[in-house]
Amino acid sequence: MPYIKIETNQDMKKDKEFCLKISKVVSAITGKPEKSVMSVLELKKIMALGGDVGPCVFVDYKGINVNEASIPELTKQLSLYISQEMRIPESKIYLNFTSVPANHWGCNGVTF
Repeated sequence: MPYIKIETNQDMKKDKEFCLKISKVVSAITGKPEKSVMSVLELKKIMALGGDVGPCVFVDYKGINVNEASIPELTKQLSLYISQEMRIPESKIYLNFTSVPANHWGCNGVTF
């Protein structure tokens, strides 16, 4: 179950559409079914990057047994998509990836 949380100090008019689309993007990149992707979008957060409160984004991506070899492509694709949709330079988008053991992730009353 890939999980992606996007935090930004910006606002968006099409927030729900973006949240749904990023789920499709993650599914396409990872090959995981979209029905297993959870996406969260948090807008208008108080954030600063490099001593500046200008537009910025933090992406927290978690998945079960994330393949380290896939992280560079995930970084590239997610940065590009978020930059284009939010009109924020890729240099203002930080991403963090966490690989979670299957027995540390649960759904429907059981772990994977």
